[in-house]
Amino acid sequence: SANSADNTGTSTSVIKDNGSPFIPGNTPRSPGSSGGPSYTDIPTRPKDHHTLYATSFVDVTTGQLLDVVRGRNADDVAYWLSQGAPAWRQRIEAVAIDPHAGYLKGVLSVLPDVTVTVDHFHAVKLANAVVDDVRRRTQQSTLGHRGHKHDPLYRTRRLMTRGWERLSDHQRYKLFCALAEGDPTGEVGAAILGKELLREVYAAPTLQQAHWRLVRFYGHVAEAEVPELTRLASTISRWEQEVLSYHVTGILNWPGFLGGSSALLSHATSA
Repeated sequence: SANSADNTGTSTSVIKDNGSPFIPGNTPRSPGSSGGPSYTDIPTRPKDHHTLYATSFVDVTTGQLLDVVRGRNADDVAYWLSQGAPAWRQRIEAVAIDPHAGYLKGVLSVLPDVTVTVDHFHAVKLANAVVDDVRRRTQQSTLGHRGHKHDPLYRTRRLMTRGWERLSDHQRYKLFCALAEGDPTGEVGAAILGKELLREVYAAPTLQQAHWRLVRFYGHVAEAEVPELTRLASTISRWEQEVLSYHVTGILNWPGFLGGSSALLSHATSA
């Protein structure tokens, strides 16, 4: 199945009950062993109707996989954390999570004083999904079909989700031309700008500046009136405290943001 392998070669058959190994031959540490982490990471994959979820725990300070357990609800997270020694739990200062309510509830039920953050990767991933959704809807309404390789928006889809500062002058010109040709309502451009404004929240040098950049993001969304962008703003608003907490903890849970010392360790495998 499409989601059953990935980098670790995992499959449904190797998912065990809480606390047991997920990957054959790679027995995870028990909670709190070998000194324990000061930060814990709980990422996940997008929901799929044919998906069996698993949650992984990794020390984002060292990048070490601690365990992978079946499920992603609050009880799954709380149970695993509760198995750790009290001294180990007391050393956990912050937790980076996917914006999933079950994770937040599970973490806070066992670690009520911990700082929880939604990191840069997961927030921008949501924003990029909005850009893709608006692009597809615009293609369908203007061309009457899904994107083809010669369609202006489809040709530049990867440029739309790339960070603006990473685009060359030629790539920016190419993107502007594509939007001028294929985005008559300006909604795709508004979605791209919304994504960049959310990225600027995370790039802010201080918590105060992050707050004001978030206000600017909300203002843009309100003015743009793009349904997908409005839903994104609603999600960010619900998780605003955790988004801004990034500027308190600075922790991340994706390899590109930890110099390769951490990895994506949660898998959604076909049932």
